[in-house]
This record gives sequence, C-alpha cells and structure tokens, in this order.
Amino acid sequence: MLGFFGFNSVLIDMDFSPTQSTFFLLMKRLSSECSLYLKHAVENMKSKNVPDVVAENPLDKLNFRSNEFVDGVNELAKILNTVPHPDPLITLRAVRKVIVKRMAPDCVEHPEKYIVKGTPFPFEEHALGFDLKDSVLNRAAKIMRMIYIQDLRELQTRANELIVAVQNITANPKTDTKLGKVGY
Repeated sequence: MLGFFGFNSVLIDMDFSPTQSTFFLLMKRLSSECSLYLKHAVENMKSKNVPDVVAENPLDKLNFRSNEFVDGVNELAKILNTVPHPDPLITLRAVRKVIVKRMAPDCVEHPEKYIVKGTPFPFEEHALGFDLKDSVLNRAAKIMRMIYIQDLRELQTRANELIVAVQNITANPKTDTKLGKVGY
C-alpha cells in the first residue's frame, strides 16, 4: 500500500528510531484518512464568516455585455459622431473622452475658446521619416504622429502652467527700500 507521501508500509518494519517510527506511523494514518481531513478542511474554508457586500452603486449591477447596454453605447456614439468599436467598453471610453473634452460646461458656454482657428496643418505633404510600403498605413502613421505631438503639446502647456502657478506662490519677493534688500 502506498501512503500519503509514497511510503511503503514495509518501511515501518525496519529499524528506525522511535521518533522516526512515530513520524512514519503518523504519515501512514494521515494518508489513510487524507480524504476525510481534506473534506473537513474544505468545509471549514467555506463556512468562514465572510460578509456579504451589498453594492449601493447601481452601475455595479450593470451587465456590460447585455444587448441593451451595447445598443445604448452604440447609440450614444452615433449621437456624438464617434466610430463604434466591437468592444462596447472601448466605445464607452471613446464617448467619455468626447464628453469630457467637448461637453464640459466651459466648452458649452464659450465654444469660441475651444474651437481651433487657423489653417489646418498639411500633414499629407510632409514626409513621415520612414516608409511602411502601404499608403494607408503611411497616412495612419502620420495621423498618429500628429495626435502624439498634440498630446505632447498639451502636456507641455500643463507643465508650464504648473511652473507659473508655483512661481506665483514662491517667487513673490517683498522689497523693503529702507533696508536696501529684496526679500524678508
């Protein structure tokens, strides 16, 4: 008979110290009743007092793969002139971006501040710097590069605004002409 650890029952008849013999006998006993111990261990793990979490947010109960949800997201994308994606969650992210950028209260009240004026950049006429051997891919790469440059420009603008805000707080020296020095 093979035991829990693969010990053969013949090993118990050999000459071992009392501790080793006790260990082997214990292993043999455990291996014979292993399924009983495992059954109790699994039952104990299931019967732990785990609190039931009740979701108060109604969005937690939404089925994001249901036909109603997919149709609703696609309809919203259609209203906002956004191309729907086969995955409704990706479409929802795109819709969110459009709403955040274009439907913010300040954008709606003062659209002239957010509508880009001037002549569009003729990206079709400029070289990409490499050739993908496909005109459609080259055009897509140019568009992606322009979007990337626009994102970098927005990041640089935010960094500059942050620097100006910090300098307004820290670089406001008080001049005391009586002392003939700048600062406190």
